[in-house]
Amino acid sequence: GWFSPRYSYLMMSVCAIILIWSTSIFEIVAYASRAFAFYYFAQTIIAFQAVITWPSGWKKCGALAGFGVLAVVLALVTLFAIPAD
Repeated sequence: GWFSPRYSYLMMSVCAIILIWSTSIFEIVAYASRAFAFYYFAQTIIAFQAVITWPSGWKKCGALAGFGVLAVVLALVTLFAIPAD
């Protein structure tokens, strides 16, 4: 509710034009990949915290291990993704 939709679309369009003119398409794809990786990293952390409340058992151990590995991989992608020039 801070900006009107018309002003928001104008701001997003100007930012997109500046981004496209100032970088290569590979860098834009790398930025988008990092954004998706960060989003899914956050979702993985939420899932990891939800699994912690499960009762003990082999399913809990497997889920914690799986979400832990996935979180590490997504964190690495977020931090170290580079364009494929």
